[in-house]
Amino acid sequence: MDKKLYKLMNWPEIEGIVYSESDTPYELLGAHVVGNNVLVQMFWPGAKSVRLQLVEGNKSYKMEMADEEGFFAVLLPGKNIPDYEYIIEEA
Repeated sequence: MDKKLYKLMNWPEIEGIVYSESDTPYELLGAHVVGNNVLVQMFWPGAKSVRLQLVEGNKSYKMEMADEEGFFAVLLPGKNIPDYEYIIEEA
């Protein structure tokens, strides 16, 4: 996993989501501006891989699996949160 991405992630909160112990998953999941980037995190149990596809243009980003239970993350360049959708490959 990318070192910068790893450092930005809140591992105790991720565990809370993975083990269904989080009362506020929306504070972590989805897109959030962090510094000069946008951190996008999602949880899809059973997903083998996930790509984040921008709605406008033909750009997509492979999300990194942060937890084998189905937690994925990617760091996008820039401070603007784009419209996007997930392309999920299930196991």
